[in-house]
Amino acid sequence: MRKYYVKSGDLRVIILGEDEKDAIMRALEFVTTSDVQATKPAATLDHFFYANERGFVSMDDSDFRMNTEEVILELMDWDWEE
Repeated sequence: MRKYYVKSGDLRVIILGEDEKDAIMRALEFVTTSDVQATKPAATLDHFFYANERGFVSMDDSDFRMNTEEVILELMDWDWEE
């Protein structure tokens, strides 16, 4: 697995993933199922999720991008770990 930087709106997560899409899904699983959510206010999401291996500062239009609505629909079929 590789390290990815995932962002959408206020959400910023550094996470391991098989690819950019996997990293986005894992990042959302992490923030929605961990104790992090209890200590921080809810994040405001953008229309897109962005992921790359270079860092938050270097994010631009060439990064992998997924529509937030598509991400939410994919989460409905996500194989959540117990």
